[in-house]
Amino acid sequence: MKTQVEQIIEQEKLDAIAEKVAETTKTVTESVTASVTTTVTKSVSENIARNLLKSGSSPEYVASVTEMSLQAVMELQKNL
Repeated sequence: MKTQVEQIIEQEKLDAIAEKVAETTKTVTESVTASVTTTVTKSVSENIARNLLKSGSSPEYVASVTEMSLQAVMELQKNL
């Protein structure tokens, strides 16, 4: 049987672990969310760029609309 002091210490340890787990979970969630958002945004921009290029838009126009670099747009155009 644990003394009341031992129980309090154990509870404080558990609380500290729970807090650390919550902080880590938040950090990982934010990181994954940022990564997924970046990947999806890039994919959508590239799809829009391809469609614009296929419809005859200039690479300069596509770059300005999609906020992609002109170099990236030119690479997409090469692969059409």
